[in-house]
Amino acid sequence: MGKSKGNGNAKYALKNFLMAIGFAFLSFFVGEFVTSAVPVIMTVVGVLFILYGLYTVGETDIFISAIIMGIGAVAILVGNLLSDSNWFKALSEVLSGCFVIFIGWRQRKKIKEHYGDGTSKERLLGIFARLTFFPLFFGGIILTFGLLFRFLDSLGSVSDGMMIMCKVLVSIGSIACAIGSVCWIVYTALVLQALNESGLTINSFKKNKKHSSRRTSSGGVDESKVQSAMESVANYLTGGFEYPYSGCELNYKVTVSVSGGKIDFKLYCKISGSYPASEEEVANKKILSAIEKRKRLVLEKAESKLESIKPDRDYTIYVNASLN
Repeated sequence: MGKSKGNGNAKYALKNFLMAIGFAFLSFFVGEFVTSAVPVIMTVVGVLFILYGLYTVGETDIFISAIIMGIGAVAILVGNLLSDSNWFKALSEVLSGCFVIFIGWRQRKKIKEHYGDGTSKERLLGIFARLTFFPLFFGGIILTFGLLFRFLDSLGSVSDGMMIMCKVLVSIGSIACAIGSVCWIVYTALVLQALNESGLTINSFKKNKKHSSRRTSSGGVDESKVQSAMESVANYLTGGFEYPYSGCELNYKVTVSVSGGKIDFKLYCKISGSYPASEEEVANKKILSAIEKRKRLVLEKAESKLESIKPDRDYTIYVNASLN
């Protein structure tokens, strides 16, 4: 396995090993885990929303920031209220089972991965890719059916026979998921061995695949969707404000146009307030510095958004600012 810095192998191995172990843990202890985790998760999510809301103050409209913080407060309250509800605990188990199914379904892509092409591990990788996907996915379905009976029991009476069936299904599903998780770990180890044999790394493999894909396919988001995505960035950053100097407030409005591979942002900066004439030079420097900082923020948000939507062509982003 390559030892060069940033080859991606260590990250790939750690992520997959932890996910496989975590998946097995969740499938066996889904009931106990969810019951104790619901209030904790809701509280953590609520706190994160509140902190993010505070972070966006000045970056976007203050009303949006307030809504984000309000969502966080509601999440904390709802988590505390629902944690005492038996039916919600049972429903959370079912939803967790659905999450297990979703993660299992996502592993089907391993069947189409080509890390082992041309190596001695090619056939084994194909076998373990299937041994990972099928037990995880179908085991998740069986597990969820068992948890569904438990949920129905929380709403009313369920026969003893049904409850026995529930326990059997949960056990079978959990064991199948555990088998799939073990195969997941083996698959990950085989990937690393195959890459070592071929002399590639995770990053170099993905880079080669990305370039190949660009040569053979022109698929991706078209200009109209790029325009829509960039407008969402502009709308988010409109209404932002900051105080670059004592007594001065800068308010921002952002517009954008997309045409012919060019994304053109217009940053309108309106200053209000006043400062002593003797401090004009210092104040102007701080105001210009704040505007440059805002231009970089617009550029960073636009680049991140553009990367996430994967357009069908290359785009150049421009940010021009005006002060009045």
